This record gives sequence, structure tokens and C-alpha cells, in this order.
Amino acid sequence: MRLQEKANIEAALKRTDWKIYGPGGAAELLGLKPTTLPSRIKKMGIRKTH
Repeated sequence: MRLQEKANIEAALKRTDWKIYGPGGAAELLGLKPTTLPSRIKKMGIRKTH
């Protein structure tokens, strides 16, 4: 389950070009509160790749 959640977060971040907050942001796309997403990103060790 955690692997699927991590994959969903990574896909949303890629789709939004790492926009987390606001309209069209990854949090909105995932149905999460904007304050929740950064903590999950940190907890799961997700990093932006170039």
C-alpha cells in the first residue's frame, strides 16, 4: 500500500511540476490538505530529480 501511495505522490508531483499548493497543485490532485503533502513527501523520502 505504501509503495502505491508513494507512486501516486511521485506521479502527481511530476504532473504538476512539483507544485504542491494552490489550484492545480499536487495536493489538490491527490485530494490531500496542502499541509499534509509536504510531510508525506519527507516521510517517504521523495526527492525531486532533474
